[in-house]
Order: sequence, then C-alpha cells, then structure tokens
Amino acid sequence: MVLCPTHHAEFDYGVLAIHPEQLNIVSIDNTHPFQAKAPATTLEHLNPDFIQYHYEVIYRPNELKSE
Repeated sequence: MVLCPTHHAEFDYGVLAIHPEQLNIVSIDNTHPFQAKAPATTLEHLNPDFIQYHYEVIYRPNELKSE
C-alpha cells in the first residue's frame, strides 16, 4: 500500500490500522480525520493475514496506548 511519509509513520507506530473485518481505517485517536473512513484504494491486493497481523501486533487494539 502506498502512503505518504506521515501516514506511513502512523501505520508503523500503530496510530492507524485497517480493521481486518470492516476494512476501514481505525485510529487510537478518535478525532483523527481518517477514523472510520474507507481507504482511498482497494485492498484486494493485500493479504488478509498481513492486515490481521498489523492490527493485532502493531496497532494492538486491546492495549491502552500512552504517549
């Protein structure tokens, strides 16, 4: 997936993720402008296992983020 440097970093640091079932963008910040939005591109080229891995291991929705 092609991202600008800012959003690439947000994905790398677990600020943003793609919800593996809903396939929309989720954020640790509910006021993020992309929260609950659909990605601007189709995701059919992405392996669902990678989306799931990023969501569970990098984004970690069940952990409290503190920074």
